Amino acid sequence: IAQRVDEIPLVNYLLDALSNTHRLLGDYATSERLLRQAIHQAEETQSTYEVATYDISAAMLAEEQGDLRRAEGLLRSSIDRLAASGAKRELARAHFHLARTLFAGGEPDAAGSELEATLELCRELGYDAFMVAEGHRAGAMLSWAISRGIGGRRLELVAQRLELSRPAVQASRRPRVYVEPAGPEKIEIYSLGPARVVVDSRSITSGDWAVEKTKELFFYLLQQSHALRKEQIVDNVWPDLELGKSNSQFHSTMYRLRRALFPQCVTYRDGRYQLALGKSYWYDAEEFIRMLDLADRTDLSSAERAESYQQAIRLYQGPFLEEFYSDWSAQRRELLGLRYLQALARLARLKAREGAMDQAMELLRTAVAADPFQEEAHYGLIHYSALMGDRTAALHHYRTYVELLRDELGAGPSSEFLVLADNIARGQALPAL
Repeated sequence: IAQRVDEIPLVNYLLDALSNTHRLLGDYATSERLLRQAIHQAEETQSTYEVATYDISAAMLAEEQGDLRRAEGLLRSSIDRLAASGAKRELARAHFHLARTLFAGGEPDAAGSELEATLELCRELGYDAFMVAEGHRAGAMLSWAISRGIGGRRLELVAQRLELSRPAVQASRRPRVYVEPAGPEKIEIYSLGPARVVVDSRSITSGDWAVEKTKELFFYLLQQSHALRKEQIVDNVWPDLELGKSNSQFHSTMYRLRRALFPQCVTYRDGRYQLALGKSYWYDAEEFIRMLDLADRTDLSSAERAESYQQAIRLYQGPFLEEFYSDWSAQRRELLGLRYLQALARLARLKAREGAMDQAMELLRTAVAADPFQEEAHYGLIHYSALMGDRTAALHHYRTYVELLRDELGAGPSSEFLVLADNIARGQALPAL
């Protein structure tokens, strides 16, 4: 009748329903044939919503046939289209089946993230019946999620209803045992200068990250000492994103991150996300801070402190994550940059005390090149020039610095500079090193 009255959407709906019926009966060939017809007609009418909906059915068919990669690709495409069209009910279904597919593929944390996205949409809709109707193969995933506090009471009730809906007698079936895949043996992370990540000698490329936000999400999570809720992460990594688009962006980017590094690199427990790299990683920013903290210890010899400063300075190949402009990275960049400049000045002082004045001057010039307004470095250059007997060069540098402050900042030098310049001009004693 639908064909006679030219109701193509209704025809497609019925084809999809028949396809799912044949799938449940195990007749995959007929199921696929009917589904292809529905998708073809939906594409001809340019119905994005219908194509996205039928992609869910195609993914369920692929998953049951063991083609998890194809199922995942179909579901991700469906999620993008449904999120753009605002079809939240079908979007919830797509996230749910993606969770199933990821769990079946040995990616439980990624599955938990998608399941949380499903439940968020269910809360908005006040509807979760599809999880019972379509969750006949999701029992293991739901049990795993509940054991980790995902979904709270709502998911427990869904699991109970799903259990009650099962036939009283089922064929004996060996339970699936999930084996946690092994993580990488070594991860190297560079953030001071060009940002890059190396996993077991494999450099993560821009193609692996897919989009820059994936890379930024990794480095943001790397800075956190504790697990965070999705809302906290979104506020910092996507501060300007509309609320309605944040859910899809977050989960797709989290998926790309796990795919780029390794599936269990981000854990999801009790509604919170945390990077989980184990003890096998080396991170230049952490090592930089560790060496500076060691160098600042007063119980070490001057030679030991100088060596620690030198190691820290060698690690600093450029500003922290200069390619990112988010507030969180800018704050960290400023802090690490300041510590770098302090390290140059303090190492210069140690070198000057050893009598290595040329090395001290070179370190201070490096500091001024990095920050033309670095007061401690300018003071050292003036002071050390005078100590080396070149009072003319010292006073010239002082006048140049005064002009810089006046022209660029509308300010003058501090009292310490005035006293130093006066002592140099009068030929009086200079401060000790």
